[in-house]
Amino acid sequence: MKHYQDSSVEFARKPQLNKISKYPRSNRIVVDLYGGTAEECIQKAREEFGLTEEWEVVEFEGPEV
Repeated sequence: MKHYQDSSVEFARKPQLNKISKYPRSNRIVVDLYGGTAEECIQKAREEFGLTEEWEVVEFEGPEV
């Protein structure tokens, strides 16, 4: 059951043009967090998992109010 302060942020790796990718390779990651604003959650997830600007936010699901 989802807590009312839970948030979920989905990141996707930006396509790398003209670069050969090594496999296996992660292209999407979903991070579940508790509390905070959208900006705080995104920043915390980036710091926790070392997500650079190569990763863009494609979906944010915040607390239900």
